[in-house]
Amino acid sequence: NKCSPPWPAFFPSRRDHFRESGLFPGSRMWTCPECILFICPVAAAQGAMITGLKLSNAVAGAVWQPSQPLMTAAICMFMGWEPLEPWRIFGIIVAFSGCTFMVVLSARDVDSSGVAQEVAGNIFFFFNCLGTSLYVILSKEVLLIYPSICVTAWSYLCGAICMASTTILLAQSDDAMGFLCPDCEKGNPWIVPQG
Repeated sequence: NKCSPPWPAFFPSRRDHFRESGLFPGSRMWTCPECILFICPVAAAQGAMITGLKLSNAVAGAVWQPSQPLMTAAICMFMGWEPLEPWRIFGIIVAFSGCTFMVVLSARDVDSSGVAQEVAGNIFFFFNCLGTSLYVILSKEVLLIYPSICVTAWSYLCGAICMASTTILLAQSDDAMGFLCPDCEKGNPWIVPQG
């Protein structure tokens, strides 16, 4: 079945399938650590985006999104997978500077009491974009084996399960909920705030 999940590849029935290159050369086509390494950026990216929107604002979140291809290109150049050329580096610096300028400009409207949350929100937006970039990079090899719709579906399904687990764990801490959701009802994190 072409759309079967990628993780059965680490079970014994598929142990005869080895790769010559890739993330773990000489390993089975898809190992358990690779599944975890591949799914973590998806869960982290989505969780960071939701948290960033709660702590900061949608404008800052939107401004961060164009940095995803920049981060992808920068990581690939750093790893030696893309040619390291001066004009590419200059383009990344100019584009990232534009994003930074817009984020700083949007943060000027925040009063001094909300600066810590605004900064934390933008840090979460950074990790959202970094997680998406890592997902794109790590999915390149998997897409040679499985159709893109299946890779995306399984990745986001597992990411959603990871996020649900994280949410349940964070909801147990009043301090974490007080920071992440200051307008949530204390002691009852499952009540959705009005307005």
